[in-house]
Order: sequence, then structure tokens, then C-alpha cells
Amino acid sequence: MKSNTQLLRHVLILTLVAFVGGTVGYRLIEKDWSLFESFYMTFITLTTIGYGEVHALSPAGRAFTIVLVTFGLGAAATFAAHFASLLIEGNFLEYWRKRRMERKLADLRDHVIVCGFGRIGQSICDELTELGATCVVIENDPERQSEATDAGFAVLQGNATNDIDLLSAGIRYASAVVAALSHDTDNVFVSLSARDLNPDVLIVARAENSSLESRFLKAGVNRIVYPAQLGGSKIAHLVGEQIGLEMESQNYRRAADVLGYGLKIHRNIGQDSRSVASILEEAGVQRALAIVRSDGTHDNNPTLDSMVEEMEAVVLLIDVNRTARECESSSSPGRHDWNDLGVGVEAIDQEHQQILSLIKRLESTDPQDEQRVIREILDDLLDSTTSHFEHEESIFLATDYPEGKAHVAEHRAMIRKVQLMVEDSSHIHPANLASLLESWMLLHIQETDHGYIQYVSLQTSC
Repeated sequence: MKSNTQLLRHVLILTLVAFVGGTVGYRLIEKDWSLFESFYMTFITLTTIGYGEVHALSPAGRAFTIVLVTFGLGAAATFAAHFASLLIEGNFLEYWRKRRMERKLADLRDHVIVCGFGRIGQSICDELTELGATCVVIENDPERQSEATDAGFAVLQGNATNDIDLLSAGIRYASAVVAALSHDTDNVFVSLSARDLNPDVLIVARAENSSLESRFLKAGVNRIVYPAQLGGSKIAHLVGEQIGLEMESQNYRRAADVLGYGLKIHRNIGQDSRSVASILEEAGVQRALAIVRSDGTHDNNPTLDSMVEEMEAVVLLIDVNRTARECESSSSPGRHDWNDLGVGVEAIDQEHQQILSLIKRLESTDPQDEQRVIREILDDLLDSTTSHFEHEESIFLATDYPEGKAHVAEHRAMIRKVQLMVEDSSHIHPANLASLLESWMLLHIQETDHGYIQYVSLQTSC
């Protein structure tokens, strides 16, 4: 298709040159002919209609006609044949639609490129459009292309793993790329290409297999989303927040209150099972309504000695007014002297302090604003820890740290926990997040980080 349209363009140019040259030639040779008569003579000559000469041709005019037929008739006939071929094959309208789309894409700035228009991709596009974003879809399935076009989205026919197609979609000027293809390996390739073509673009990738998480992170992905736990609507809102789109206030509203009571979620993010009683004490509430087990089943009205396994959740009934009064009356002092947690490496300590600052921010949060702040803290935590872990892992590789694999596995587990907390963010209890931040950082800095820092110091001294 591309070669045919290029040939048609070249032949069209030659045909136009023949028509212009013929018109000017007759006008100059036949002095008494008007410009229209000269054009008319050129037209009937090149189209072989041959109605007859406008006026009797001079010898010079007849010689010019021979030259015009020799050089111009071939171009005109070739153009007519290719033009007819486009019409017969039904590609003419497709060609012009493609040209219009290319011009439209060339003018786009700060748009979102969605790779794949399946169920997830369609949901993302719909939600982002409602938030005010402009979406460009890259899809190679004709049926899905038609669906995206009918829905009003800018659609580029192609393969998102191809650099040329990403460039055609305006990757250099895009604010975000969503890799929503059905295969994880394809999404890794999309992420690699997108990061190479635009180092500053936000990349959110869909994934099915959590074992490939490290590959996604190495490919430059900012966020990894598992559709089994996080739907297209939430992915779209995640992208929207990152690129500065306005979220409606209800996205951060607290759980619906009924006569001063509301529901909160407290997820067990520790390594060991915990009793309901210990969770109630940590959260400062009186009643647990249910335990959500890892297999999706519910234990309603659990007893105080019921055990909650790692990553299982407890649904809490809270007194909204009492919780607010307690938060307002507390001075929210830090429970630990975080300055004592340094490992002695300036760059690493600065990254730790960035993460630890989130704890202090949580402690000073206005109760009326806590859900929005919790969501922002979790987003910042995911960004900060991902960057910090990449830094640490580069040190492991450079020094052949023997516990490197175990440490990387710990990183992945930590990131997964934060991602689960993000899913709960609209109803999460703030004490739950505080527990995650404090226990995580104490364990991670005091035990794990000190271990590899000591190893690196010994390697350097040797």
C-alpha cells in the first residue's frame, strides 16, 4: 500500500507538469489562443479524447503536440490506471483517512498512547477521556481498530512493539504510555521501546505473571498493573493522577458514613499471622465485622482470637467522630528516632530519608483529608522505593553481593505489598499504612541494608 501510494504521488506530479507544460507551450506557440483554449487542447490530447483541434495548428504547434504526447501521455495513463486501481480495491478512502490521521497525530502534545484496544484498553481509554485526556490507540487487529474508531479515538494501525509505530503515535511528545497488550512479553518490548524513545514518559504496563516483574522494572516501567486485582478504571485514574489530570473529589471520599459509623480495611502486611485483637488494638477500634481470606471467602463476626494470615484483610467498624477527635487531640509525635537509621552512605541515606518523610507526613495529616493523603503517600512510596531498589540492585550487580538474589526477592515482595495497599487506598485505615511504613523501614534498614553496606565496604577496602 505504501509503495503504491508513493508511485501514485510521483506519477501525479509528472501528470501535472505535463498539463502545465502543455498549456504554457500552446499559449506561447499559438499566439492567438487563449489560456483556456491552450488548456483544453492539452486536456483532449493527453486524455486521447481527440475531439479535434481548437484552431488549425501551425507546424510548430503540431511538433509540440508530438512531444507532448510522447512525454505526457504515459504519465497521464499511468496515473489514471493507478487511480482506478485504488478505487476498485477500495483503498482510496483508507489512504486519505490514514493521511488525515497522520496529520492529526503530528499536532498532538501531552496525549496518552494506549497500546492494545482489548477489554482493558477500551476501559482505560473511556476513563481517561472522561478525565479530559486525549488517547491515541495503537492496534493491529482490524476489528478492534474499527471499534476504537467508532468510539471516537485516534487510531494508528500497527504494532506497538515497533519503534516506527510508536514514533508515528507521537511517543516523543506523549505524557504517558499504557502497555495493555494481552501478552506480558509484548508489554515488556513496548516498555523498552517507549523508554528508549522518550526517557521522561510515564509508562504503565499490564502484567499477568508476577514472576516477570523484575523484567518490567528493568524495561523502565513506572507502574505494573495486574488486571486480576486492578481494573481498567483504576489504571486510567492512576495514569490520570500521574500526568496531572484533575480527579473529582469523590475519588478521595472516605467510606460512606452511616449515623457516624464507617468501614475501614486493615490488611495484615507482616510476615506472621496476627490475631484480630492485636489488629483492633493497633487500629484503635472496637469491632471487626469480617475477615477477607486469601481465597476470597469471608469469616463474618470473627472472635478476638481469630487469626489473620499475611496479606489477608480485616473489615473494621469505626466511629468516625471518635476517630477524628482522637486524631485532632494527638500531637502525632514520631514513635522512632529515624535519624539513627543511617547506613553511612550519603546517597542511600538520602533515599531512605525521602521514604521516611512519608511517615512524618502521615502523622501530621488532617483527618478530613486523610484518604487523599494516604493515596498520595502510597503513590510516592511506590515511586521512591522502585527508584531506591533499582539503585541498590545496581550495587549488588557491581559487587557480586552473595545475598543479592534474596534481597531482590525482598524488594519485589515489598513492592507487591504497596501495590495491594494502593488497591485498598480508598478505604484503608491510616494505622495500617503507618504499620507498613514503620515495620518495613525498621526491618529493611536495620537488618538488610546494613548487611550489604558492610559487604560493599569490605570489598572496597580489600
